[in-house]
Amino acid sequence: MSTDTHADKIFLNKLLNGETINSHFAGNPLGEAMQLHIEKISLHKIILKFTISRMFTQGNGVIQGGIVSAMLDFGAAYIGLLNTEPDKVVVTTNLSINYLRAAPAGQYFVEAELDKAGSKMVFASAKLYQQAGKNIASAVFSMAVV
Repeated sequence: MSTDTHADKIFLNKLLNGETINSHFAGNPLGEAMQLHIEKISLHKIILKFTISRMFTQGNGVIQGGIVSAMLDFGAAYIGLLNTEPDKVVVTTNLSINYLRAAPAGQYFVEAELDKAGSKMVFASAKLYQQAGKNIASAVFSMAVV
């Protein structure tokens, strides 16, 4: 993968530098399907909003655990991308998730923070919650810089 054409990284840097005000990113198919919007962005913290449709739920009406993981991973990966050299990206090498409660389809927020950035590894933490502040899940991430 060529990092100079990594659409997510290009978009995030434009948003961070004030070159765009459109918080809806249309270059990531999964992000589009999950209606991903960036609510707040800085080098050390990002808040994302997702509107998760019924398409991502299990038979019992709650969001599938892998989708919960994906929302958290978007936040951590975006923090990682913001804290690497222009020609580098991050890949998740380890993640630990605490699932705190079931979540039906609806609107969710991910708040991800940078814990440490190095030249070879980036560490981040993230939490998923509903508008009313109900915590759904939390996670810690290790990401390799490649």
